[in-house]
Amino acid sequence: MIAKALIQIVEGLNSYLNGVYPSSLNQAKISNAKKSQADNGISVTLINIEEDKVYKNHLNPLNGSLANNPATSHPLGGLPVMRINLYVLFAFDAQTPENYPDSLTRLTHVLSYFQSKPFQEIIIPISGTNPVEKRFNLAIDYHNISLEDSNNMWSNLGGEQKPYAMYQFKLLEIEPAITPAAVSVIQQPQLVNPAGSIQQLNTN
Repeated sequence: MIAKALIQIVEGLNSYLNGVYPSSLNQAKISNAKKSQADNGISVTLINIEEDKVYKNHLNPLNGSLANNPATSHPLGGLPVMRINLYVLFAFDAQTPENYPDSLTRLTHVLSYFQSKPFQEIIIPISGTNPVEKRFNLAIDYHNISLEDSNNMWSNLGGEQKPYAMYQFKLLEIEPAITPAAVSVIQQPQLVNPAGSIQQLNTN
């Protein structure tokens, strides 16, 4: 899911860059930022994943027989979809000092591109017996980094600092892989006394 979303984002960016740079150079590629590209390209690296707590308690109802017969079973309201934010680094390679100004120009083009497309629809094909498509509307925001955090980031990446831009992509949905078993609903309210015996409540 994450890889497919990033691939579509990079494809859209490269489509724009192809109009600016007619050759195959200066393309964005999903790769490790510390490894320079031979063609002065743009490295796109996933730096961090953050769960969005605002949507933590939003539940998705379970489908199927449970939904068709809610009187006899209860799916505990469903399972929460994990909604995440991606922090993605765009690093601009410059193989020689002479190419450094060009890396700054490419940085400007990337900033301009995402400024003009702050929202992007991502379409993820879902395989299975009945293939479907999952659609997301990702909000794209520039993420500010302090000088100290920038130095720490590049130190952790183990590479020389390059011109870069960091973006936050939100929200990507990760669905549960396993559907829980249904839980029977108690039709008649009951009380349990300290001794452990069960008594039916008189609801009349």
